[in-house]
Amino acid sequence: MRGGLGDYTRELGIALARMGYEVHVLTHVHARDAAHDPRVAQHLRVHPVVASWNWRALARILSTLRH
Repeated sequence: MRGGLGDYTRELGIALARMGYEVHVLTHVHARDAAHDPRVAQHLRVHPVVASWNWRALARILSTLRH
């Protein structure tokens, strides 16, 4: 997602991927377009799975991590 934290996360993820790390980012469901951004998709695996950042999201986050 756009904004300071989203932009920072993207740049950090790309830098880590270029160092050889496999980078996955869990994000809000409204960030679905990020998964299709060619610059992002070649470096990061974006998982737009969180509808709201609260305790109820924990089950969805853990499920994504297991897969």
